[in-house]
Amino acid sequence: METKIDSKRMERIRRRSGFVSGIDVGAEGSRGGLCLAWREDVKVSLKTFSEHHIDVLVEDNNVQGKWRYTSFYGSPYANAQADSWRLLRVLGQEQQGSWLVSGDFNEILYSHEKSGGQMREERKMIAFREALEDCNLMDLGFQGTWFTWERGNLAETNIRERLDRGWLMNNGCRSLPSFDSYGKGGSAWWTLEESFEEEIKKSWEISTGTISEKLESLQHWLLRWARHIKYDRDKTKKELTKELGILLDGERNDDTLAKIIETRIHLNMEIDKYEMYWEQRAKANWLKLGDRNSAFFHKYALTRRRINSINRLETEKGQEVSDDSEIGDIAYRYFQKLFTSSGVGDSSHILAGITHSISSDINEFLQSPYSVDEVQKALKGMGPTKAPVAKTIANRLEEFIGQCIDSAQSAFVPRRLISDNMLIAYEILHTLRQKRVGKKGFMAVKLDMSKAYDRVEWSYLQQVMLRIGFAEGWVSLVMKCISTVSYTVNINGNRGRLFYPTRGLRQGDPLSPYLFLICSEGLSALIRQAVGAGTFRGVKASRRGPEISHLLFADDSLLFGEATKERAIFLKEILKQYEQSLGQCVNFNKSTIFFSWNTLDEVKQEISNVLGMRQSNNIERYLGLPNVVGRKKRESFQNLKDKITQRIGQWSTRYLSQGGKEVFIKSVLQSIPTYAMMCFLLPKTFCGELESLFAKWWQHGKNKMGIHWCKWSFLCRAKEDGGLGFRDMSKFNISLLAKQGWRLMTNVDSLVARVLKAKYYPHYQFLNSRLRNTSSILGKAYGPQKIF
Repeated sequence: METKIDSKRMERIRRRSGFVSGIDVGAEGSRGGLCLAWREDVKVSLKTFSEHHIDVLVEDNNVQGKWRYTSFYGSPYANAQADSWRLLRVLGQEQQGSWLVSGDFNEILYSHEKSGGQMREERKMIAFREALEDCNLMDLGFQGTWFTWERGNLAETNIRERLDRGWLMNNGCRSLPSFDSYGKGGSAWWTLEESFEEEIKKSWEISTGTISEKLESLQHWLLRWARHIKYDRDKTKKELTKELGILLDGERNDDTLAKIIETRIHLNMEIDKYEMYWEQRAKANWLKLGDRNSAFFHKYALTRRRINSINRLETEKGQEVSDDSEIGDIAYRYFQKLFTSSGVGDSSHILAGITHSISSDINEFLQSPYSVDEVQKALKGMGPTKAPVAKTIANRLEEFIGQCIDSAQSAFVPRRLISDNMLIAYEILHTLRQKRVGKKGFMAVKLDMSKAYDRVEWSYLQQVMLRIGFAEGWVSLVMKCISTVSYTVNINGNRGRLFYPTRGLRQGDPLSPYLFLICSEGLSALIRQAVGAGTFRGVKASRRGPEISHLLFADDSLLFGEATKERAIFLKEILKQYEQSLGQCVNFNKSTIFFSWNTLDEVKQEISNVLGMRQSNNIERYLGLPNVVGRKKRESFQNLKDKITQRIGQWSTRYLSQGGKEVFIKSVLQSIPTYAMMCFLLPKTFCGELESLFAKWWQHGKNKMGIHWCKWSFLCRAKEDGGLGFRDMSKFNISLLAKQGWRLMTNVDSLVARVLKAKYYPHYQFLNSRLRNTSSILGKAYGPQKIF
């Protein structure tokens, strides 16, 4: 650990703490010192140490042999950081086994790891990342507070950074202690075995009892069968590899060529099984076909197992427990309480505000028998290990969900996009920031819902569906889908006790998003009733524009209203009724309020006290994008660059061939800024920086050295013109904005089109609109002069 005292004082403190053995390096000036302490029962041998590191070997009974630990302290001086990274590389060259590194590196990896103060220089972060890549180190993650260093007691001078962290050499994750057990569920690779279908038939014929009892018997049967054949897989693969090598070295004739083809087919099948085994445990579905990714999936599975293991839990009384059974009991009680209904209040007031919007024709279609085409569509649109029943119901519901959902809700509704809410929110917040005079102030409230899906009360959901007009038979079918489930809490791969929930929607269920939208219609109904009665008023982005009182995207809620104590009291009552009926819980500590500039300070404080929420000078991000983009646009979108750099850093070139890298750039890296480009016009220089990241990674070889054989612009040409079809990011940005412009022209009745038309071109068509100096950055981006 880092210290701020000399070595003698640190030694006295260490010994009084019960650590007789240890190494102390004293602090000098602003540079911190180092201390590494261990108990007598731990065997540690010193390798090297300096004012910036302590390097030791540790003997552990859980590991065969020794593993290496290095306590590291990066230089706090900018002119000496290069020496720190040079030292880290030297230490990395000596490594052969498992290596763990932790300490204060006095540098961040990405710009989002710093809050406040001046923006960190890109070259310094790149130098740190390159040093870690050269040492093949992998981030261990963290528990507790994200930022590890803080300075400044005032909001305007406060700076926080993530400087302390731990790293593990990729090779070491296999040998350091970790939990090895997995759950008892089925594995996808079983389906590739020739005897799989035969085993299912055999088990089904032998077993007796109900369907559920026969399925349970089948599971145990297949687990025994899988254990029996699993040990033969590696042996078979080695034999086929050896046989193929002999055939390839021999003379060619018709029989030999036929044998080579047959052996290759069998070998590829064995490799597919191995790859699917690790893919399922890695929970990584990004790669489909092409590269053989067993090493990649193996690394990710081991990483997930290490990260997902729980070593300790704290009880409600503050006591720490480390035994797996005790941890399991705590987790069981927590989740059982979370998924147990607490009862619902009187929801008649909410139901009165919900309109009947489903016709008898729609109900007749929803309850009609499913066709073969519908089942095939569901199967093609879901994962190979998912259940198709909920997907087929969800596909039918998707066609009509827009008829019963408020226009302020844009999640999962056909012909509505997440960018619609983003554009409306940005324009309203821009209006609030521009409003500096006037007696009447306005506010924007960003709600944080705690465990939104898990707290949905089933009885309330049933009442709302019937109120909307869904037939009782169809509602009964949906309720069976969500209520006939059971959960078990698995701790470190060990299956816990079974319990049956009485509320909540399952994450990942195709029906859950649509059902949650139906539930959230209650909040929209309450707000509409309040606005109609005059007890609550929304905000307009312009004088002629529609009044916006709320924007919803699934459980992400943004409310707008007049900044008065009376309006705040009514809003608090609305939220209280919604909580009591739906079972939701608003986290008021994490929810924030943003006020227009003309709102008086005493009014702000009154409203903040009434709602129990903290004030914010700005709602920094909404739906993943910034709500304030000033003159320094690059800083506002730096997080996009960081995300791309992080994704590149997570992949090693040894896991992907050149063809795999092409697919990865097109489908992953170049898709990261797509959402932002749908809303904002990014600077051309910034787009060029993104393309330089793509080009640099594309040309990298095994040792990160590469030659740029041709310009990136040439690679962006179509394949028939000699290129590779990569995107020109600046032109792609323009095309996405043009697509949004086309939506504004063709969907003139949509909420976003009405807001933008009233503000920027009330007397003209979109193509004839004229921009003003006071237009927001979004308004300027959507000007026809920019995109057409």
